[in-house]
Amino acid sequence: MTKQLLSFITIALLLLSGCQNKDTTEESLIETEEVADENLMEKSQESADEEIQEYGLLKAIEDGVYPMFIVTIEFPERNMTADFNLNIEEISLDHTSLYELKDKYVTLYYLSEMENMLAYIQYEGKSLLGEYAPEMDPEWKTISGVLSGAESETMSDLPDEIIVTTNEGEKISFKEYITPEIVTANGKEVDVFYTIRGTETITKLVASDSD
Repeated sequence: MTKQLLSFITIALLLLSGCQNKDTTEESLIETEEVADENLMEKSQESADEEIQEYGLLKAIEDGVYPMFIVTIEFPERNMTADFNLNIEEISLDHTSLYELKDKYVTLYYLSEMENMLAYIQYEGKSLLGEYAPEMDPEWKTISGVLSGAESETMSDLPDEIIVTTNEGEKISFKEYITPEIVTANGKEVDVFYTIRGTETITKLVASDSD
């Protein structure tokens, strides 16, 4: 009887322990899911916070290299105008709908970012921009490192992204139309001269109800 009683107690303890472990596991899974949901909400909020909303008069539309346009917005209350980049393929408007907004008040949502603008690139002291090479400007920033991302010539209407990586591991990217000359320097050390400018890109554009 004693052995049977001990066996029964042992089994009962094991079952109780298993239930507790199961409860603990379920609680951990619930906590993990809650943390994941909170992180997702925070990221969504951060993305929304980065987007800026404005209201103004759409004064001009300039065709760029398709699908890009330059849209000029006037802000009468501030007595100023500003230009914005717009990719027609990334908003809910087509070419006709966009031009129908000209000279109308609109609500726009946009992202404001800093962008590296390549001004001059050279390999072994020789320019890779050919006849398009500008005069050197002492105000330009400069970086030297290994060029990557220029495996082939740009075939689309939009520029590709190239990257320069320094010996210290620093990476700077540029949007650039890759020419055959630039392709020859891919994987090699180049010198790049560049500027930094702010760019405003429209993510949503709708006619205002307050026209």
